[in-house]
Amino acid sequence: MENAKMLTDEELAKELAKMTPAERAQAMAYVMGLVAGKAQAKAAEPAGGAA
Repeated sequence: MENAKMLTDEELAKELAKMTPAERAQAMAYVMGLVAGKAQAKAAEPAGGAA
């Protein structure tokens, strides 16, 4: 995933179609991990900004 690039929906569908169910599950887990990490970082920001 080091060489990540933005894919169109059509490109993404083609890539997913090539993957096995296990590979798809692993890719989804990776993406969900990124989303969860961003949400956690945002929740850690102090409310109200600089004190």
